[in-house]
Amino acid sequence: MPQSRLPPEPAADLVAPLGRERQLAGIARAVENVQNGRAQFILIEGESGFGKTALLRAAARSVEDWPLRAAVADENETELPYGVLNQFLAGLDEPENLGSILGGGVAPDVSPMVAGAALLDLIDSSEGATCVTIDDAQWMDAQSAEALWFAGRRSFRDRLLVVITARPEETAFLERVRHLVADGERGIHLLVGGLSVDHVAELVRRRTGLPTPRRLATRLHAASDGNALHVQAILAQAASGADPLESLERVLTGTPPAAPGFRAITRETLRQLNPSARAILEVVAVLNSSATLTDIAAVASQFGGHDLTTADFDEALATGLITLSDNDEAVRMPHQRVRAVIVGDLSLQSTRSLHAAAGQVIGGHRGLAHRVHAAQGPDEELAVELDHAASLASGSHEVERAFRYARWAASLSRRPDDKERRTVDAGVYALAARRIGLLGPAVPDFENLRAGPERDVLLGNAALARADRISARQHLLAAASADVAATVRAQSMRASAAETLAQLALLEEDFDDSLRFAASALGAVKALDSLGLVSGFAALDIREMENNALCWGVLASWQRDGLADSLERLEELIAEAGRTGHRPEHSILFLTRGFIRRQQGRLSDAITDLETGIGLADLGRPELAPYGRIELAVTSFRKGEWDDAATAAAAAASLADDIQNPWLRATAHAVAAVVPAARGDAVAVDAWIAAAESGPEQTRTPAVERLARLARVLLARAAGDRDTVISLTAEALDTDPRNAQVEREWWAELLEEARTPAQAAHPSDPLAILSNREREVAHLAAQGLTNREVAQKLFVSVKGVEYHMGNVLAKLGINSRGGIRVLLDGRRAQPVPARRHTRESP
Repeated sequence: MPQSRLPPEPAADLVAPLGRERQLAGIARAVENVQNGRAQFILIEGESGFGKTALLRAAARSVEDWPLRAAVADENETELPYGVLNQFLAGLDEPENLGSILGGGVAPDVSPMVAGAALLDLIDSSEGATCVTIDDAQWMDAQSAEALWFAGRRSFRDRLLVVITARPEETAFLERVRHLVADGERGIHLLVGGLSVDHVAELVRRRTGLPTPRRLATRLHAASDGNALHVQAILAQAASGADPLESLERVLTGTPPAAPGFRAITRETLRQLNPSARAILEVVAVLNSSATLTDIAAVASQFGGHDLTTADFDEALATGLITLSDNDEAVRMPHQRVRAVIVGDLSLQSTRSLHAAAGQVIGGHRGLAHRVHAAQGPDEELAVELDHAASLASGSHEVERAFRYARWAASLSRRPDDKERRTVDAGVYALAARRIGLLGPAVPDFENLRAGPERDVLLGNAALARADRISARQHLLAAASADVAATVRAQSMRASAAETLAQLALLEEDFDDSLRFAASALGAVKALDSLGLVSGFAALDIREMENNALCWGVLASWQRDGLADSLERLEELIAEAGRTGHRPEHSILFLTRGFIRRQQGRLSDAITDLETGIGLADLGRPELAPYGRIELAVTSFRKGEWDDAATAAAAAASLADDIQNPWLRATAHAVAAVVPAARGDAVAVDAWIAAAESGPEQTRTPAVERLARLARVLLARAAGDRDTVISLTAEALDTDPRNAQVEREWWAELLEEARTPAQAAHPSDPLAILSNREREVAHLAAQGLTNREVAQKLFVSVKGVEYHMGNVLAKLGINSRGGIRVLLDGRRAQPVPARRHTRESP
C-alpha cells in the first residue's frame, strides 16, 4: 500500500547536505589545518535556501568537542552596534573573565580596534581549538565586522576555525574574507548552488519513503532550481494529500509555493519597480511561457491600461527575474520559483483579469488555457469548444492535453449529466493511451460519479497507478461483473475491466484467472461487434482490446502449460496486420510472439519480433515500449549480445519512469542489473536491484524477484562463488514455473556449470598454457562451434569470446581455430604408456 501521509519533516541540516560531498571535504581539510595549528576561515556563499546553514551546522558537528561561539546576523539589526559580537559574548560560560572591554557586552562607543584586540586576547587565552560561526554575515553590523576582522586576521597561528555563511552580496567584511581565502592558505571559499535532479529525487524519497519517478523529480527540480528549502516547502504542501506523489503532481501542475527567504527577496525587488515594469513581470508570470514583447504589451494594455515603453522593459529586465531570448524578441521567466511568488501575491480577481486579457490576445492551446482560467463559473460554450479540442488532441496522440481539456470541460459544465460524461471522457482518454498515471489528480472527480462500471474502471486503474492491487482488483471485478445494459459505453467499460484484470492476473502469475478474464474480455468485445461497431466508447478501440485480451490469454496458456491454445489466432492476426499495414495496436501481437519464441529458444526470430513490436509501440503504444525492451534485454543477453542487452535494459528503465507504471519500473530496473552482474560489477548490481525493490511491496512481482535472483547468481558466478550459485539456482528450479521469465533450461545450465569442478590442466595438455576460460573457449571452438554459439554455451558475450579467442591463438602460436583441433588430435594420437602390473589388495 502507498504511504498515506508524509512523515514528519526532517531537520533541514539532515537533508540539505545532499550532494555536498565536495564542500564537506573542504570543511574537513580546514578542520585538519586548525588541528595542525593554523587558523582557518570557511566562507560559504549561496542564495537563500540552498543549504548554507546546513553546511555550517555540519562543520560545527565535525568539531563538537571544541568550544563553540555562534551568532546569527539579522537584517533588522544591521545598525545595532556590536550586535553580532555581543551574541558571542552572551554565550560564554564564564562571563566574569571577559575583562572591562568585553564584560557585560561591548559598549557602542568602544573602538572596533580595541574590541578586536580584547577579542584576540580572549582567543589566545582559550585552551585547545575554538569554533566561531556567523550565519547570514551579509547583515552583520559594521562594528562587529571590524572587530572580528581585526581579531581573526591576526590569529594566524591560533587553533581557530571561523565558519561564515552569506548571500553573494558586496560588503566590506565579505570582500575582505574573499580575498583572505582566495589562495587557499588561510581557508576555503565554498559556493553552494542547487541540488541535481538525482539529489532532488533522493530528497523526496527520504521525505515520502517512496521512489520518485525521474519525470516528477525533473519537474520539481525545474520548479525549485534545486533549492533545498524550496523543495521542502513544496513537499510540505504535498503533505495535504492522501498519496504524497499524487499530491506532489497536483502541486507542480499549479503554482508551487516559494521558499520563505526567496519570497521576501522577490517581493522587495517588485516593491521597488514602477507600476508598468511590475505589470510586465506579472504578465510574464501569468503567461508562464516565452512571450513576445508585442503580446506582453497588448496583455498589459488590456489588463491595466499600461502603455509600456522601452524604459519599462529595461527596468523589468534589470531585476534578473526575466530574461530576453537570443533574438531579443521574446521574454521568459527562467525560474518557476519567481513565478510562484508573483502569482501567489496576486489577488484572485487580478489573476483572472490577467488570464482574460491573455485569452483575448493569444490564440491556440495557450489562449484556450487562459480563457479557462479566466472563467468565473459554468460556461457551456467554452465547454463544448474544449470537448472538440479534447477529441482532436486524443486523435493526435496528445493524451495529456486531451485529458486536461476534458477535465476543464467538465468543470465548466452547467448540467450534471454533461459534467459526468466529460469526467468519464477524461479518464477514458488516459485509459485508451494506457497512461493510467494521469488519473491520480482526477480521483476526487471519479469518486463523485454515479455507481457503475465507468466509476469502477476509472477508480480501479487509478489504484493500479498507485500500485494498490487490492483496491484495483475490487473495483475492476465490480465493473467486469456488472449487470449492464447493451450500450456501447457500458459494454466498452466492462471489456476494459476484464482485459485489465487478465493482465493483472498474468502479472501475478495467476494463469487460470488470466485465462478466465481474457475470455470474458473477448466475450464483451464480441457483444460490441454485434452492435456493428468499429470502435468502442469514446477513445477506446475494441480491436486493440481484443488483441490485448487474446495476447494475455496466449501468454497465460503458454506459461501455465507450455501450450498456446490461441497461438494459431495470434499468427492469423499478425498475418492480417502484414496485409493491411502494421499499426501501433499490432505491437502487442509481435511482442507476445517474441516472448514465446524466446522461450522456445528461437532467439534470432524472437529479436526480430521484439524489435518490430517495439518500433510500433514507440509510435502509439508507449506503455508497451518498456515491456518490449525488457524482453529484448533478456533475449539479447541470452544470445550473448551483452552490449545490446544493456542498452535495451537502460532504455526500458528510463521509459518505465516516464509512463509512471510501478510494475514495469520495478521489472525494468531488475533486468538492468543482469549485464553488470555477469561482468562482476557489484556496485551497479546493488544500485539497480535497490531501485527495483525500493517501491511498494506489491510492485515486487515474481518476475522482479526472479530477475533479481538471476543477477545475484551471475554476480556470484563472476566472483567464483560456486556455493551461492548452486544455492540460488537450485531454489529457482524448485520454485519457478516451467515457462517463467528465465526459463528452466537456463537455470539448469548455471547449476550444472557450478557443480562441475574446474579441471586442472594435465602437464602434457597442449592447452595447459591457457587460462580456464580460454581452455573452455578453445575446446568448444575445436568442436566447430561459431563464436556466437560458444558465447551462448558459456553464458558470455560474443565480444568476450572474440577477446579470449585472440588470446588462445596468440598463446598457442597458431593462426586459426583449425590449429586448435590439430593440436588436440595430435595429443589423442599419442600412444598410451603400458600399465605396470602390481599386486593389489583384495
